[in-house]
Amino acid sequence: MYKATRDFIKARQADSGMPIVFRSDIKNIGGGVAKRCFTNAYDIAERSKLTNKKIICISGWIVKKFDKLNNCTAIIQHWWNMDDSGRHFDTTPLSKEVYDYIIDLEICEYSRINYEHINSNLVPSLMLQDGKYSALVNEERMSFVDLKDLRIETLFALQRLELVNSAVDEQIARGLKLL
Repeated sequence: MYKATRDFIKARQADSGMPIVFRSDIKNIGGGVAKRCFTNAYDIAERSKLTNKKIICISGWIVKKFDKLNNCTAIIQHWWNMDDSGRHFDTTPLSKEVYDYIIDLEICEYSRINYEHINSNLVPSLMLQDGKYSALVNEERMSFVDLKDLRIETLFALQRLELVNSAVDEQIARGLKLL
């Protein structure tokens, strides 16, 4: 387990009402679409309803190895599946890097309860640098905002900031006649 994984579990657990758990036995089997982890997990769970197997969606995070060049660690919100035998598997194609998986079911629960009020079942990716967390709110511009806490409400509220940034980008592009 990476040091950043231990640090993130401790920090996130302090702001969560549910257990935040490291898993080392999650197998990436591929077969899904890159960058569509929620859709991949949801599709597998829905298809399992047609069989005798029960498969559910699991929410959490994947933690990348420490990036020495940029002095930071990427922590990416992610979804995968668990079958009725308790085996975890991930169908989203990932790079050949080694990731730590962290279960954070508060994401799933918040998504379920607030489905009509959120824009996505995903919260922004995070960066851990010098013991502080920031959230990626604009992937094109690689814009980050510093976080004061890791509460689930804070993480989902960042979706609004992502939408504002997308609208600003669109307005800039229109002003420059790029669209």
